[in-house]
Amino acid sequence: MGKRAATQAGAPAWKKFRGNGVKSKVNTIVSALRDGGLDSEVPETARWMLADGASAAFATVANRHKFQIEMCNLILETLQDIASRLQNKVDEAKKDASALATEQESKKAELTAAGEILTEAKDAVAKKAEEHEEAKKVLSDLEQAWASLESEGVSVKRRRDQQVKEQTKFTDFLENMLKVLLEKGPEAGGSEKAAKKMCEKLMKQVTHLGAEPALQASAPSVLLKKAEERQGFDTHVVESVQGLLTGRLEQIQKALDEIADEEKAREPQVTAKAEEVTQAKARLEDMKQQLEAAEEVACEKEVNVAKMQSSLEAFETSAQEKAKAIEAAEANVTVFAEVLAIYHDLHGDAAEDAENAAVKAEALTAPAVLV
Repeated sequence: MGKRAATQAGAPAWKKFRGNGVKSKVNTIVSALRDGGLDSEVPETARWMLADGASAAFATVANRHKFQIEMCNLILETLQDIASRLQNKVDEAKKDASALATEQESKKAELTAAGEILTEAKDAVAKKAEEHEEAKKVLSDLEQAWASLESEGVSVKRRRDQQVKEQTKFTDFLENMLKVLLEKGPEAGGSEKAAKKMCEKLMKQVTHLGAEPALQASAPSVLLKKAEERQGFDTHVVESVQGLLTGRLEQIQKALDEIADEEKAREPQVTAKAEEVTQAKARLEDMKQQLEAAEEVACEKEVNVAKMQSSLEAFETSAQEKAKAIEAAEANVTVFAEVLAIYHDLHGDAAEDAENAAVKAEALTAPAVLV
């Protein structure tokens, strides 16, 4: 027999066999029979019985008794059963490893497909993010345009308010101040001093309206006359003052009409722009929700890929463990094959010794031959 590779410390005695003597070989057989870690259909008590009788069964004698032969056969049958079961473990481990490898390849294919799906999900997120940014820009542009229209509207309103204020002021000049002066003359306001102050205020506005110097010079004295004292020329002066105030009010009204037309023309634009802003806000919110949904899907796919990678790593670890198990099981088969070889060595040695003993016995009983 060839020299066996070194075994680890703590291994069963049948794995540590080194000697070539009969006793050492028998001890290897005994160790194998007594090892409870080796599966066999033979009960443990029966195996210990065979182990206890192994030395006697393999003893070198001239004629092996039938009980010894039967004992050897039982030992061989037990050892062969153990060897068969060890080989079955190898076959089962290889079968499991093959199934695991098939499932592992399936998992790899699933991981590849999941990776492609994840890539598609991330592409979808990028696209939705781009659409979301575009929707934000559209809304920003529309809001700026709307703000510009609103600003213009504020300016128009300010102009209208100014014109209304002017209208109120000159209406007061025409319908109150001038009227009081025309009706009460020097007694307007309750006193001559008050009447002069009222007349000065009125003339200041008349002057601003572009009254001619002659009118500016004659109007105060006419306005401060009593109504019954005014003559024909005075009427012309009054009408001139009234004309300036009325003309100013007409200008104001014209400006108000133009502003009203402008506001009316702007109204559809403002309404349309406001509607565009509302729609843009709705679209932005929709894009935001779509982006969040796409991100959630991508996150789920990424988690799924991570789980599959972890699962595949577990498969790879399991495959490595299976390979080690197969290697160990095959090593047991190889070493136990040596145990069977030892059995056959012992069986052959005993037969050879018996044959030699028979030859010697025959030689002793044969008649002497004289030379």
